Amino acid sequence: MSKRSDLPRNARDFYSTPIRATLPLLQFMDWGNPVKFIEPCAADGKLIRHLESQSAMKCVYASDIQPLPTVSNVTTPVHEHGFKVDWHAINEALPIPATHFITNPPFLNTKESGFQLLDLIDTLSAVLPTILLLPTDFAFNVRSAEVIRYATDIIPIGRVKWVDDSKFSSTENFGWFIFDQNNSKGVGPRVLPRRQKDIGNED
Repeated sequence: MSKRSDLPRNARDFYSTPIRATLPLLQFMDWGNPVKFIEPCAADGKLIRHLESQSAMKCVYASDIQPLPTVSNVTTPVHEHGFKVDWHAINEALPIPATHFITNPPFLNTKESGFQLLDLIDTLSAVLPTILLLPTDFAFNVRSAEVIRYATDIIPIGRVKWVDDSKFSSTENFGWFIFDQNNSKGVGPRVLPRRQKDIGNED
């Protein structure tokens, strides 16, 4: 099972973020001051719930092109029209007092889909540090070369089980990519060592 495979794809490339995929991000980051994040591809709101339940992080704004009904069940209230816009309109919501963008984005990256990952990275990372859950192969893709220079770190998490009732994990590895145009040296990211206590990642 993979987000990129020959199997039928979920609508809008939606794959809910499992809680185990968030653990390495929280273990590695020295968050310092309370993190107030924006979720630009909120979908069902599960990533928000995971991060807020495991840490002092707070989602202050969330959006999605087509939010799913369960997104209203997030543990912390968000901006009153946070779930009614897509990330292209995110600047309309700023300045919201936020420290990061954090999301598990679709991987469609096509004009036909109305979503272009490279455009999202280029736009958001110029505003705030932007943390995305991506296949680690993204770092070595020719099409990614222009934006990978904005990346400061990659936090590896291994393979991810995207479908709860599936027997299989993904066929590729994933990691949290941190993009920050204001603090990047322009030479690409450092890859942090994977920790043994990254509990429960199936690989």
